[in-house]
Amino acid sequence: MLFTTLSTLAVVFGTAFAQSKTSITTATYNDLVYYANLNEATSLSIGSTCPNPPNGVIALSYIDTGSGFDDTNVHGVVCLLPQQHRLQFMLVHAGFNVAYSSAKSMANTALAAAFKKYPSAALIISGYSLGGAIADLQFADLIATSSYKIAAVYTYGEPRTGNQAYANFVDAKSKSTSSNGIYFRVTHANDPVPRLPPAGAPIDYVHCRTEYWEMSSSAPSASSTYHCFGQEPSDCNEKASGSNVNDHLSYAGFAGVTC
Repeated sequence: MLFTTLSTLAVVFGTAFAQSKTSITTATYNDLVYYANLNEATSLSIGSTCPNPPNGVIALSYIDTGSGFDDTNVHGVVCLLPQQHRLQFMLVHAGFNVAYSSAKSMANTALAAAFKKYPSAALIISGYSLGGAIADLQFADLIATSSYKIAAVYTYGEPRTGNQAYANFVDAKSKSTSSNGIYFRVTHANDPVPRLPPAGAPIDYVHCRTEYWEMSSSAPSASSTYHCFGQEPSDCNEKASGSNVNDHLSYAGFAGVTC
């Protein structure tokens, strides 16, 4: 499969179900950690290449739109995964859209080159923090305009990206309205970033499904990670007590990653 991750160093993308959060399988948890590894490696490679990416991936090309830390500077990598991993008016956050637009052309060029070399590959999109919002927008864009087979989306610490209509569109395209779907929106303990921008006015910000909440701040594990229900679950990150910016930096799979 091809994997594209868009991530930056910047920390700054409702319908609630009555169903309570449920435990996840070890296999699902291992997938969450796997793509967190790759997001952390992308952050470590900003300004340079990553000669030894984790988990046996092969880096195909790098995306670097600038060296600063404003919304127009986006960093990412397109890489090949090992064989075993293979309508209403919609509104989105203007700053997140600027960030995605700054990387879109380079990302599309890199993807076209990658698919030319590996035409039967499937695509996995992932991002962390602002990169999570960019990954969200890339998914919505590609699912509507390309013929790529998108196998999954993994985001970590993603802020709210758009309004109710946009979230509904993403849910429908990821098949997350009637099943688990292919969109994995991971949150960690009391990470405040997924609670931003605040839900509601001015554009009715709403998360897309499906949230996977790492309840434990210091020792995340499969047994303490939950599958949450609805766009704004009432028993996961949104309702966790307190707020800890360190939780934004401590997702399972981030620790110990090197290039």
